Amino acid sequence: MSQIPWQDRAIQKVARTASKIPLKWRISLEDRDRAKKSRNLTGSFIQSFLSKNEAEIVRLDSETLVQKIASSSLSSLEVANAYCKTAAIAHQIVGLCHD
Repeated sequence: MSQIPWQDRAIQKVARTASKIPLKWRISLEDRDRAKKSRNLTGSFIQSFLSKNEAEIVRLDSETLVQKIASSSLSSLEVANAYCKTAAIAHQIVGLCHD
């Protein structure tokens, strides 16, 4: 069993998670500062990092999303990318609580 303190393991886990975020989805230091000063990091704040199409996708309710995929108005790849990018941004923002 590893004798590494849990705090060090947590730091390593955060670093591993961050390393998996594509460079084009990483937020700038300026955006990190803006996030630290913001009271509401959801909705329009997080959507400001998304393209217009990505923001429209993540705002859809599940029923509409399924209909758009079924009708080929949206591809599953477009949907997955929009949600993965949103999650990547959220991971970076949540990590600011520990800086």
